[in-house]
Amino acid sequence: MKTPAKRATGGRPTREAAELLAERIIDVATELMLQHGYSQTSIEAVASAAGVAKRTLYSRFPEKRDLFAAVLQRRREQFLAPVAKISNAGGPIQDRLEQVGMHVLEWALKADTIALRRLIVAEIGRFPELSGAMLNNSRVNLIKLVAEILEKERVSGVFVFTDATFAALQFLNMIMAPADMHAHYGAGAIRGKKKRDYIVSVVDLFLNGCRAGARPPAKRA
Repeated sequence: MKTPAKRATGGRPTREAAELLAERIIDVATELMLQHGYSQTSIEAVASAAGVAKRTLYSRFPEKRDLFAAVLQRRREQFLAPVAKISNAGGPIQDRLEQVGMHVLEWALKADTIALRRLIVAEIGRFPELSGAMLNNSRVNLIKLVAEILEKERVSGVFVFTDATFAALQFLNMIMAPADMHAHYGAGAIRGKKKRDYIVSVVDLFLNGCRAGARPPAKRA
């Protein structure tokens, strides 16, 4: 956990100190909510564990749902940043898709990710506008980043599909399948070399179906 920066002259916290304090509060809230659930995590408990006064916490997060939103936003940013970096880096398409696939699958199989997904499912009835929006926002942005990678290949004539967004969705559905089975149905998590082998196989299957020369899908009457 980061150490708070020094206060500015006159006792007011510096901007850096204020940002670090907010980060600490979000760290603590994440830990408590994943451990106890949203309903059983009180503002008082977060303030006490973070070592701040309740009024300090309320000044930054007026309601508990604001704190929950901050927790989800932090996770979304941490998840998407590596994908954006891969998308912008260039290089062979197979390498980039494998990198994206490994990041997505490893993130999805993390214990805290699974716990957060279950927490969102448990609370979505209470905050459909919050949990649904944040979850969909992560998914939409992930699909967009992968679609950007695929679109460049489509324009160059490497791929035969016409809708990069649809293709990105299907690719990610394949990548996420083991994590979904593990999180929702208790199937064993794939680990070690098997995880890498799975990603390589998915990328190979996907690329062989999308590259020029592949048989295009039959048109509906």
